[in-house]
Amino acid sequence: MALLAALQLPGEAESCRRFCHEALQTRHVGPVEQRQLYERLPWLMQRLHGWFSLSNPGLEEAILRTFHPQGPLSPLFAAMETPGFVFPLRKLPPRTLQTVLMASNRSFFSAQNPQDLRHFEDLNQSLLALLGVNRLARTSGGDLEGLVLNAQEFVLMTLVYYLVAEPPAPSKAPLTSTTPVGSVPGAVTSSAAPGTSGGSTAPSGSAAAGWSGSASGSRSRPQATVSSTYERLLLAHLHAYLPHRQYEVARAQESRSALLLTRLFHEFLIEQSPSHSSASSVLQCFGDARLQPAALHAVRLVLLHVLANPCLRQGCEETAERLMWGRAGGARITRELALLGPAVVQMLCELLRKLQSQKEVGLEAISSLTRLWLILLQPWKAPRLHEWYGTLRPCEPRLEPPASRSAASSLLDRSTRPVDVALLGLEPEVSGEPPVPQVPKRFLEEDTNLAVHASTRLAAAAGLTSAAVTLASTAQASTALVPGEGDAMSWRSYVGGFQGAYFLLEAILTTPLHSELCLELCRFAAGDRGAWLARARDTTARAAGGNWGNAPAPTAQQLLRQRNAIQALKTLAQTLLCFSDPQLLQVLREGQPQLGLWLQEHGLLLELPMRPIFEESLPPPQLLSAVALTWAALLGAASVTELQPLLAAVSRQLQHAQPWAQQAFPALEETNKHKPFAEMVLKEFGQWTAPDAASRPMQTPSAPSAMPALEFAGSEWQRPIRGGELEQLLVVAYYLANAIDRMLGRGPRLTPCGPVPQTEWPRMFGNWKFSLVLCLASLFAVLW
Repeated sequence: MALLAALQLPGEAESCRRFCHEALQTRHVGPVEQRQLYERLPWLMQRLHGWFSLSNPGLEEAILRTFHPQGPLSPLFAAMETPGFVFPLRKLPPRTLQTVLMASNRSFFSAQNPQDLRHFEDLNQSLLALLGVNRLARTSGGDLEGLVLNAQEFVLMTLVYYLVAEPPAPSKAPLTSTTPVGSVPGAVTSSAAPGTSGGSTAPSGSAAAGWSGSASGSRSRPQATVSSTYERLLLAHLHAYLPHRQYEVARAQESRSALLLTRLFHEFLIEQSPSHSSASSVLQCFGDARLQPAALHAVRLVLLHVLANPCLRQGCEETAERLMWGRAGGARITRELALLGPAVVQMLCELLRKLQSQKEVGLEAISSLTRLWLILLQPWKAPRLHEWYGTLRPCEPRLEPPASRSAASSLLDRSTRPVDVALLGLEPEVSGEPPVPQVPKRFLEEDTNLAVHASTRLAAAAGLTSAAVTLASTAQASTALVPGEGDAMSWRSYVGGFQGAYFLLEAILTTPLHSELCLELCRFAAGDRGAWLARARDTTARAAGGNWGNAPAPTAQQLLRQRNAIQALKTLAQTLLCFSDPQLLQVLREGQPQLGLWLQEHGLLLELPMRPIFEESLPPPQLLSAVALTWAALLGAASVTELQPLLAAVSRQLQHAQPWAQQAFPALEETNKHKPFAEMVLKEFGQWTAPDAASRPMQTPSAPSAMPALEFAGSEWQRPIRGGELEQLLVVAYYLANAIDRMLGRGPRLTPCGPVPQTEWPRMFGNWKFSLVLCLASLFAVLW
């Protein structure tokens, strides 16, 4: 069979080209060829994971046409309904694995043990509940082996598993026509899948070696961005199995493939650990695959597709029609969002806790995490954002290459057409120059009520000069951004149902890398004098392990030339743009500081890192400090051209939105106030040194007595372990300080290393000598 012969070629590009060519040219596949294809299906999916890394545009289109849900292979996969492939047990996520282990106990489902069902309240929404308990595969000795799947289920599961899988091993020897990789008879025990031991044996370099992760010489797979081929194929499956409809279909009419795909996303990418396990976040503190930008971007695509569904707006938005017919109180969300939305909020909370201690995460992952959070908060932007993503990554194959455009015409189009400022900072993860969202043509018509004003066009134009920034920033307050599908007032039921997600604002702004980035740019905005001394004061804190990993902390000039830092600043600016929306602030101020109905139904609790945005109609001091630091850093980066349109819009909203207008945040055009504002922020964080104190040692560098002594000005919890201190005692003292702060109602202190307790005196108990003397003295006093 020509398809199988193409799989035996050692080169990835040539094998992919030959296989796609044969699959697209094949008119009829007989029973013998179809059986042989089923036997090689695990190896085919293994090769497909390697083909995703190919950067050839022609091969990208060929892969999309071949593996598209409407492509030539999809009917062959759907024709095999008998389960014949075993997905390995060790490759399942912890949530699914625990469900499988509990379900393997026969007494678990007995009527005599109803209490066991309470431990799995979400069992009916699990992947195993959809497949059935009879899909558990066992070895001849009775041990669990994995889940038994049919061809279509196996393809969907391996497609989602790609985002969390280990890099495949390079091929050491091509498969021959006589090499048995797997068989698909009616019996489950004789089937084979990557990494399983049932049925037959796979040779070196086959699917078993690549999926088990034990083969040496594994090929590195880039984790920074999602492969454009995989991204388009994922969007094609979303459009095919979760199509957009005006009204949601009945539960009984929902397809099995849609349910399977939704639960695969839920358990493999979003909620990997059991929701009832309190120790899951501690056990998976390091090496979480969900912190990879590729996995976060895939979750963002799935969530964006769900939020852009018109039936969500029909059931949740309070439109004039709903108010007229008295249906405003019956807001409801779709079944997909009811499953994935609260799980995304729980995942954000878990990852934000891990970011406080994990130093190996870069700015790319934090920016991708923030974008995912912002998309969940603003469903009224989802349709236009989804439409823009569709133009960048079309899910349908392009039979002809796109027309090439000259660099001059592209630059002219970019400078004349207005940019959609409301979507800046929400760009997809790409390598190289990020795309720029442009205002749809329907908003540029002069005869429509939603036409973009002239000042908005100016604020949205790329490449603004200083005069243009001044004009855009001093525009009237009524000048609006491009409107979305509703606003925060019409979506107030959605905001109230997911209110706990909005309470993550302070945690997002105060992540260690965001704090370090903003502090460095704030020093830059305050001026170079004294900046070297501020760096020297942070040396002790960074010695224990800086937020930038093992690399030295970059300067502000270096940060403003790095693509990841600019993208992070755009994401932070989009965050301030979201939370300076007067309508959203009004909805949050009027609502009660509660978690939200849909989050409570999922079992979430209103606890850290969630903090209410308003306390008696005013933001808490910690949040005001975080917002002030972020805005000072953005003002320090105002010279970056691609940040200027977004900064102009944020500046305009901060001057007129309560309660930020009361905080005297300087406008973008008020350049004479930028430096005093940055100095004030640095003083509040204890990072500012007076210019005269900084210049005094420079006047007499030869006199050691004139050099001012560098004193530590941070928190005691930022100091490294000193002589006589034990790490175990320090941990106990740290928990004691946290408990004292909670009893006194005080929030943590914001530092470049993250939030630390304000109570510092318990650190003295970290010294074993002092603790031992204190214990002996107490014992002596009691016994005496």
